Amino acid sequence: MIRLFLHALCVGLLVLGLACSQGPQEPVPPARFLPSGSPVAAPPAHPEPPRPPGVPAPPAPTPPRAAFAVQQHTSRITWELLEDAGRKKGGFNRFRGDVDLVGGDPSRSSLKLEIDVESLYSDDPARTSRWLAPDALDAGRFPTVVFESTEVLLVQDRYEVRGDLTLHGVRRRFAVPVSVQVQPLRVLAEAEFSLDLREFGLGKSGPSEDPLPAEVVLRVQLEATPAP
Repeated sequence: MIRLFLHALCVGLLVLGLACSQGPQEPVPPARFLPSGSPVAAPPAHPEPPRPPGVPAPPAPTPPRAAFAVQQHTSRITWELLEDAGRKKGGFNRFRGDVDLVGGDPSRSSLKLEIDVESLYSDDPARTSRWLAPDALDAGRFPTVVFESTEVLLVQDRYEVRGDLTLHGVRRRFAVPVSVQVQPLRVLAEAEFSLDLREFGLGKSGPSEDPLPAEVVLRVQLEATPAP
């Protein structure tokens, strides 16, 4: 009996030690809203070697461009709500996107993503219907959510993507951190951030028994391959 007690105590201390070593989970970064007229950062200038007088500058090389298409069956756009009653999860089943890859460099490239609002799903079908109603997301009047990037900046080992999001007829510009991998035949991008729906006139209205939340955590995982 004593041996069993000591074994259980050791296991408990080991589990507690592992939990403490992991530490608290990092908070999800919020989308940082920007003024619509935010200037686009200019690329860093590289000094050219001096040229003899009268010798014209050579034409700047044209970087190769490649069109990629987001693959819906291997990509995910999901959302999550953290509430006292537990986690509420959902996502979107239908979306499409295009990546204009310039010179294999994400910081010179762009993304356009369109989401079908009516493809919204959740762990509660009744909630899904209420959120798509005219007094909430109003999928009949606003059938799509559109994101168009305006610039991509390299910040340490990650990228910051800035762009315009049009949701519920309101267009707002924001910046979010994104992990990007460029491979020979595909582009992978992942982002996780919280979005304040009040910036789009939402999160305050909706059916009283289950109104739209003021804030939602979005997780975006995209895989894009060469467009046909």
